[in-house]
Amino acid sequence: MEGEEVTDYKKVTDPETLEAIKDNYPKFLLSKDAFTQNRYGIIHKNVFEWLIEK
Repeated sequence: MEGEEVTDYKKVTDPETLEAIKDNYPKFLLSKDAFTQNRYGIIHKNVFEWLIEK
């Protein structure tokens, strides 16, 4: 539905959600977690460190 608010935080941050997208574009998962882990081509980064890199 257009304009529908996402209320389940897990749906947004769960790597399996990104794994389901079958394309060749890079996928990034930004979070506030101190420990990050790359998995199946999904690049997981700490959002604050990512902002400093730019």
